[in-house]
Amino acid sequence: MFKNHSLPIVLFLVLASFTGHKKSNLPKGFNDLKGFVQVPLGDLPNHDKDALYFFFENEVSNFDYAEFLYHIRANEPENLNMVNLNSELWLSVDADGTSEFAKNYHKLKEYPVVNLTAEAASAYCVWLQNIWNQRGTSYDVTIRLPTKEEWEHIATQEDGSEYATGNGLLKDDKNTAMARYKALGLPFGPAPRGSFEPSLYGLNDLCGNVSEMVIHMDKVYTKGGSWDSKAIDLTVANTRDFEVGPTAGFRPVIILKERM
Repeated sequence: MFKNHSLPIVLFLVLASFTGHKKSNLPKGFNDLKGFVQVPLGDLPNHDKDALYFFFENEVSNFDYAEFLYHIRANEPENLNMVNLNSELWLSVDADGTSEFAKNYHKLKEYPVVNLTAEAASAYCVWLQNIWNQRGTSYDVTIRLPTKEEWEHIATQEDGSEYATGNGLLKDDKNTAMARYKALGLPFGPAPRGSFEPSLYGLNDLCGNVSEMVIHMDKVYTKGGSWDSKAIDLTVANTRDFEVGPTAGFRPVIILKERM
């Protein structure tokens, strides 16, 4: 459905947008791509021990997704309706200020993208995958939504804590929130990406902020809870049915496999 080409300016913007401070064991040809973290998935059932697995350090942002929409408008306008964001869904939230979010949230560059379908998230992954596979490296690149098993594996803390936060808890010893969720005194809506201490593997906002799409048995669910979730819904074990709306976003997994 989505064409295997991209504009040079889009490639530049995609590379520039994924900036981060975490280091990964990147093979030759990928050292300029930042903003993702290598994770140990090769030992999971039905996974390739010889492949390299990475998660995006952050949830895909409004800025990241805007670059994808730029490509679609310029090259594949027939697909625009399928991937467009439905900002009117902010109005479904029973709270003050939702009309302002409906007008302006998608303009907040460092906030996670929401109000998109699973098909749109998957199309974004395919688009970025095509760009990376045009780089002329010796690797085949696959970018997709993670499975439920993959997400739970990288979200599980070494001490078995319930929450994928920097300390495994929802508050620190000063009673400061370790994630954005529905609690007294916390603001309405998501926070900018990376506003809280990262989890075990250096991934931001696995807990709270926006729930993240995962695949299980060919169906889409969400993990991690969101800014509108109570504490019980933020645990690593909790899984919810996916609904398009202002609480759900996505974080792709990247797989690099060297060609033989």
